[in-house]
Amino acid sequence: RGSLKYVIDRELLKDDAKALASVREAQYRMHLNLAQGFLRTGEFRQVIEYAGRALTYDPQSEKALYRMSVAHRELSLFEDAREWIGRLLEAHPKSAAARQLQQEVARLELVSKKSAKKAARSIFRGLQEDHGDRVPLGFWDSL
Repeated sequence: RGSLKYVIDRELLKDDAKALASVREAQYRMHLNLAQGFLRTGEFRQVIEYAGRALTYDPQSEKALYRMSVAHRELSLFEDAREWIGRLLEAHPKSAAARQLQQEVARLELVSKKSAKKAARSIFRGLQEDHGDRVPLGFWDSL
């Protein structure tokens, strides 16, 4: 990983465009593969890092855009996931995987909102019931 970056950054192949393109392609593929590996191991922040690096080489990369979308979905960053899915659909409008992912994110977002509301209700209900005789009412509470 470091050696490819070194070759590109130091412009060691600036006189050989074909070899430089080959090194850039190798680095692009490496970033895509790392993103896929981290996706499989559940390290979604790393997926975002490496898919983002792959996108610097090819901003329209279907694989990198999809992996970014999935990583954001798995981190429950639904707004960001929708944004990445939008970019994916803009670049690849016929992508069935992107459409399916879009539906999954919408469903998961609804479920997440419902469970957040339910949790908030139970917390506040507990607070109301928790006020017992052990704590005297304050001046403003008695009005």
